[in-house]
Amino acid sequence: MRRMIVRGLQEDGYHVIEASDGELALSVLASGHHIDLLVTDIAMPRMGGLELAEVVKPIQHRPILLFISAYDFDPAVVPGPLLRKPFKPSEVVAEVRRLLAVA
Repeated sequence: MRRMIVRGLQEDGYHVIEASDGELALSVLASGHHIDLLVTDIAMPRMGGLELAEVVKPIQHRPILLFISAYDFDPAVVPGPLLRKPFKPSEVVAEVRRLLAVA
């Protein structure tokens, strides 16, 4: 799923930095890369997307968060837009475009 999302975004011209879990995503954020948008699965090993969102929240320039999940989460507990799996790469690209346009 991650590779499909990465490939779809890259084909649409986005620069993508890939991390396999929340802890690696935090290390990317800490490395000084400017991140505009963070696509995160809610269920990931080591640190899930909801926990990642809590850690990212205090960062001064925090990225926009887009959550994805195959599980049935109450949108009220998800602190951002949620795409439910399965979806097409074009749906992710469209949502990324929409989110970055309103930022």
